[in-house]
Amino acid sequence: MSVRGPSSITLLVIHCSASPNGCAHTEVDIDRWHAARGFKRAAVNIGHHAPHLKHIGYHFVIRVSGVVRVGRRLGKVGAHALGHNSCSIGTCLIGTDRFTAAQWQILRSHVESLCRDYPGLKVVGHRDLSPDANGDVARHEWLKTCPGFDVAAWMAGGMAPLSDHLCEVPHPHPTLPRKRGRETRRFPPPSWGTAIATFPPPHRGRARAGAHYDRRLASRHRRLPPGAPHAQRQ
Repeated sequence: MSVRGPSSITLLVIHCSASPNGCAHTEVDIDRWHAARGFKRAAVNIGHHAPHLKHIGYHFVIRVSGVVRVGRRLGKVGAHALGHNSCSIGTCLIGTDRFTAAQWQILRSHVESLCRDYPGLKVVGHRDLSPDANGDVARHEWLKTCPGFDVAAWMAGGMAPLSDHLCEVPHPHPTLPRKRGRETRRFPPPSWGTAIATFPPPHRGRARAGAHYDRRLASRHRRLPPGAPHAQRQ
């Protein structure tokens, strides 16, 4: 079990999931991808936090909706940047090189919060950790393009959304299951993406609404004199 103290955290590494831009993949998908690569969390950690994520290497995942999910706890060493895991935090944006406005907004808040909690924290993109020959990692030295944008330029610009890396409309998860026993409807909310609203089957509502009426009708029938015409009972 790899445990570390706050003083050992000096680096924040921003990643992308390398999945289709705008597609609503989640931390569960990343956990499955990391399992295929042989990543594995310590068994004792799985029991204490996020037991359904047994392999994820990131500490945080930012979905296309802007929701942040925790993978590994900050006190545990991640598996996201070879040679830098012991001193770093790994945050992954769902997408490849274009992200939603909600993701950009949350990423800014996320970075600001971590920089307050860890004074002197250095923020880099995964590609900025590529082997360097002259003190400045150039494009031709990148081993990968992750996270798909220039983190240093983004921070120098006030962490505003990068117009060339903005995904306007996210897409639903390609394998999102339907819930059994409920009617599922999809609609585009005004701000972003595709959400799901569930409604109880119509017969349940009618049964509850009609129960009181049935009791009143039965009470009315009891008050009619014996032998009253059927028409009076309607």
